[in-house]
Formats: sequence, C-alpha cells, structure tokens
Amino acid sequence: MKKLFPLMALLCLNVAAQAQYQVQDHPSVSTGIAFSPLGSRVYFVGGESATGAELWRFNDNLPERLTDIWQGVRSSITGNLKQMPVVNGSVYFPALDKTNGGTILYAYSDAGYLTAIPLSPAGVVEVLDNEVVTIDDTIYFVGRDNNGYLDIYGYQPATGLIAQLTTQHGSAGQMTNYNGLLVFARTTINMGSELGVLDLKNGKSYTYDINAGNSSSFPGSFTVVDNTLYFAATTAAEGRELYSYDPLTGPVRLTDLQPGAANSVAGGVIVHYKGSLVFSAYTNSSERILYQYNLASKAGTQLGAYHGQSAILTSAAVYGGKLFMNIDTSFMFNPESLYIYDGTGLPKIASQLLGGAQYQNVYGLGVCGNKLYFTGATLPNLQGHLVVVTDSTVLGVGEQLVATGIELYPNPATTEAHISFSLRQATKLNVQLADMQGRVVYASAKQYSAGKHEITVPVSELAVGVYMYTVADADGTVLDRGRVVKE
Repeated sequence: MKKLFPLMALLCLNVAAQAQYQVQDHPSVSTGIAFSPLGSRVYFVGGESATGAELWRFNDNLPERLTDIWQGVRSSITGNLKQMPVVNGSVYFPALDKTNGGTILYAYSDAGYLTAIPLSPAGVVEVLDNEVVTIDDTIYFVGRDNNGYLDIYGYQPATGLIAQLTTQHGSAGQMTNYNGLLVFARTTINMGSELGVLDLKNGKSYTYDINAGNSSSFPGSFTVVDNTLYFAATTAAEGRELYSYDPLTGPVRLTDLQPGAANSVAGGVIVHYKGSLVFSAYTNSSERILYQYNLASKAGTQLGAYHGQSAILTSAAVYGGKLFMNIDTSFMFNPESLYIYDGTGLPKIASQLLGGAQYQNVYGLGVCGNKLYFTGATLPNLQGHLVVVTDSTVLGVGEQLVATGIELYPNPATTEAHISFSLRQATKLNVQLADMQGRVVYASAKQYSAGKHEITVPVSELAVGVYMYTVADADGTVLDRGRVVKE
C-alpha cells in the first residue's frame, strides 16, 4: 500500500450570485465527475493539464489531487464514471495499472492509503471503466478474462474474495442497484442486448427479451423510484419507449408517444422529480423536447422544445428542491445549457438564478451534503472547469429535504421496528415496507407537524427475511430508503 500526501490546494474563484446561491468556480480543475461522500469530505474524479484525470477530494472547501497513478499527463482514470462506491471507509474506482496499462480496481481510504485490488485469482485481467456499483458492501463491476469474455464480478472488501456472477460470456452495459437486485444491460449472441437481473440474495438470474429474437432492445437510462425500476428500451414495433420493471410484472411499456415504430424517448438520462419522470422525447416533427411523465396519472406534458433537434437531457440532479438539468442544445441559438426547474411553468435558464453565470456543456451533476457539483464551461473561451453551488436554504447534509435525522431501529427487528425523524416544517410522509419481490407489507400516509416524530412498524407477523423500507414526502421524493431484517 502507498500513502499519498495531499498536494497544494488549488485556487478557487468566488463568483457573486443572488442571495440564495453562492457559486464557486475552480478554473484549475478542468473536470469533475462521480462525486462521492466519504467521512466529512467529498471525493471525485478531477482533471488538470499536468496529470490528466485522477482522484481528487475537497479539503476545507478546496480541491486537492490525491493520485497520479500513471504519472505524467496521461489520465489514470478513464471512461465516464457515474459513481464511486464507498465501502468500509474507502472509495473504489477503476484506473490504469501502471505495470501493464490495463484497467484495474483501486481503493483509497479516507486515511490516505491507495490500494490496488488483486484480480488475477478470479481470472480477471481488466476492469471496464464505465460502471461500478455497490450493494450490501460488495463492489460489482464488469471484468474481462484472458479469453476476452466480459462478465460481472463481485468483490467483497471484508474478505477480499472475488466471485464471477455471470457465465454467459456476454458483455454488460449500464448497471444499477434496484432495491438489492443488480440490473444491467446484458448482451448475448442469442438475444442481443436485453434486460438482465441478478437476484443476489437468492442466487437467481433473469434475462428479459424485450425485443424478441436476436435483435437488441438496448435497455438503459435506469432510474429507481420506490419499488419500481424505470428505463428506456427499443423494440421493432414501438421504437424506443419508456418502460417500468418490478419482479412481479416484469418489463411493462408505459409510453408510445410516437405511434408505431418511431422512437419516443430521445436518449440521455431519465430523472425522477416530484412524482414525475423527466426525459427527452421526440415530437411528430422529429424535434427533441423535454417531457414530464406523471407516475400517478400516467399522463405527460411538454416542458419546452429548446431550439430544435439537438435538445437532449444529458445530466440532472435534484438539489434544494429544484431540478438542475443540462439540456444539450444548439449553441448557435443558446449559449447556455444549464436549466433549473421548480415543478411549475417551464425550466428557467440557470444564469437567471446564479448571478448571471452562463454555463455550457455541463456534465457530472451531483449532490453531496449541502452542495451541488458539476463540470461546466463559461463564455467567452468555453474552457471546462469544476463548479460548486451552495444554496443558502440548504443548511446541511440532507437538510434540503423536509425530514432529517431519519433512523430505523432496531435492525434486525423481531416484533416492532421504529422510524424516528425530525421535520423542518409540517408535511405529509408516506412510509412503506416491502418484501424483496416488491410486495408492500406495510404502508402509512400521515400528516406530521414540525418537530421530532417516531413511527412504529409492526413486523411480528412477517416472515423471517429482508425487507425494504422507504420514506417519501407527498411529492414522491424519497427521503430515506434502506433494508431491515426480520428475525
């Protein structure tokens, strides 16, 4: 193991903004993605001209580079990571192995130690650098073996064991944690790229042939809302549409905005905001628009065309009760791509709220604690750099939500489980307990006053096993989610 000492903190520039927002530009850091909280600090993949993309973190609100694995201007961390799992006091990420040039898995502890994870005992020669997911303190990644086959592997930091989870030797695309199930795009010779599901607790594997035969449905843009997974998939008959999935019903198509084989979903990300899914969609004239699909009413509304055919929602994050979005548009019509939406009217150009700062080509939007992070370019030179936004109404970790200090105990539970929380204001909370098949076994919807509260959930009549609890506000925004074991 190698201990890396912090380098000199880079200079940041404070930009004046309206009273609600403070904006910090860090021009020396050209890239910032995959923001992950560890302890009291935020870790991320950052870039600079001297070293390329490496592991960084914020220390006293200033960014510092932690690694230079490859050494020199070549980037050690490649690809476009969405997240870096945090397990047992360390952050995990794929990066180049300076001995052979392949990509392997690394761990960096909050104490400052960098460790290369030995993968050879499992026959893994390289880790794909785009997807790393954690479920129950196990790190899941796509690995390549000596024969060039791609499969999903699981690494347990506590034991050091690596297990191969798929054996069809098919490539795996996007992955996500769906309430303890590992969901991914599985590519095989017989079915093409289809929806794959690994039930890790019960050791079962499922593949759903949405676009029947050897044609691909290319499932992607996964997002989890309560006990349902939503994603986009393509079929020959309907084109690319919005789908839902749960273990009881399987994949279900929700939209056909452009009847027939024409595509409805236009690519990019799908994000949940105030009980709706927001994504890019096509109109009859093949223009890309921003579309809002209400999960309760199953109805949709258009949120704006955004200057023609190039409008795609490429990155999004909910922060301070608002939806921050990068809408990729034609630069000749609009020099800004960052928008803010509060659920009413149409999204507003961010410069109207961020003190006039105009951001283009925004990506990596992520929230850690009480801050919003992203990479953006500003006029006139459009040079990308790290940006940090602080909302003065968001006071601390989790306080952008109405409920704070949410805690479930005891866990495991035998007769009762208690959920305690504090509310900043009077609000309605929805509490659900569901089994691992998605069946709701307890539900409560109640109006609470500001202050501290406790909910008692009876579990004595439930079968022994693992259950998922969810606490959400009246708009459907999930405030807390986790597992409880019934003994």
